[in-house]
Amino acid sequence: MDETTTSFILQLSATLIGVGGGIAGGLWHDRRTRNQEKKETLLNTLDSILEELKNFQEGTKDFKGNAIRWNDDENSFNGRMKSYTSPGFESAVNSGDFRLLSPKLQVELGYVYNKVTKVENINRQIWDFHLSPIYTHKELAKREAERICRVMKSEINKLEQSVNDVIPNLLSEIKKIKS
Repeated sequence: MDETTTSFILQLSATLIGVGGGIAGGLWHDRRTRNQEKKETLLNTLDSILEELKNFQEGTKDFKGNAIRWNDDENSFNGRMKSYTSPGFESAVNSGDFRLLSPKLQVELGYVYNKVTKVENINRQIWDFHLSPIYTHKELAKREAERICRVMKSEINKLEQSVNDVIPNLLSEIKKIKS
């Protein structure tokens, strides 16, 4: 082999090694950046859901302190009603970030938010009660209103228990991700 060919092969080899190293380094950096972004997204998702769950806890305490009840004299509901909205959870599901959570936590959170939906449905029944045909019949209205109050109390208790059960698991997941 002549000197020009040898020089060319050496330069080509050096270039390929340099480019190969650059590509490998770039891929490593890209993977590391994506993993960091995924971790930050997951932590933000968990933090927003945690805040939401804490709000649910406060709401259930408020409800128990002044539970909804039927007032015969006023022919209406009295007591504290709280809307249990779930924008953090809904955002996580709609954005696809929910799939980043562990399957166990997905199931537990799904159960909690199923309870939230039930409570919201009962809230709607209470809000719309005066518009329903049953409202015009005093005895039927009283019976139905008392049933709604019993169901609401039961669902609030279930919601409170499920929130209290899932928060430690959520905190554990956050701690695991941060370490």
